[in-house]
Amino acid sequence: MMNIKISDLIDLDKIPVRVYILLSIVSGIILFSTHDFKTLLGLHEFALEYKKWIGVTFLFSISFVLLSIFSLLFRLLKFYFDSYWLYLKIRQGEKKLENLNHDEKAILREFFLQQEELVYLSCEDVDVYKLQQAGIIKNRTDLNRGEFFLYEIAAPHHNIITKDLLGLGKAENYEDINIYEILQKRPEWVNHDYPGKDAII
Repeated sequence: MMNIKISDLIDLDKIPVRVYILLSIVSGIILFSTHDFKTLLGLHEFALEYKKWIGVTFLFSISFVLLSIFSLLFRLLKFYFDSYWLYLKIRQGEKKLENLNHDEKAILREFFLQQEELVYLSCEDVDVYKLQQAGIIKNRTDLNRGEFFLYEIAAPHHNIITKDLLGLGKAENYEDINIYEILQKRPEWVNHDYPGKDAII
């Protein structure tokens, strides 16, 4: 004999919340309205006969409505805090970009020197760690070559990090750049077994 469960016939999660709201309102009116009002609607005898089931319906439906409200509030609060955290992270990165030291600029220049969105950087470099903590760069993958992991510039800072900011000249004037001097200022770890050692502008 085939066993059929109620859950197989009705997926309660797919029933619109407004149906539960309607059930809670109707069952609440039947339960808590006055005798005269129920008599006027012709529901007095019905309420007496099925009071227990009406009560169960009311408790079930009102509970589902309250859970839906709490779930919505939780999602809204989570969205708010996630957005605020992202805003703080972006502001932290912007402040960091205003006060980059020479080593941090050298690290960020690698993205321009190699002309790649993903660049290998040393995970052992404290300045790489600081840039990552400030949300300016982020580790894209677990694939690595020794101490070198792939990093990318975080999306909010793409338009802020320019060649001019990093000492590579203004966008329309590259001929005055001293390429030899720039290459001499690359991070110390490019002299190791570095995948992008021979990159040039």
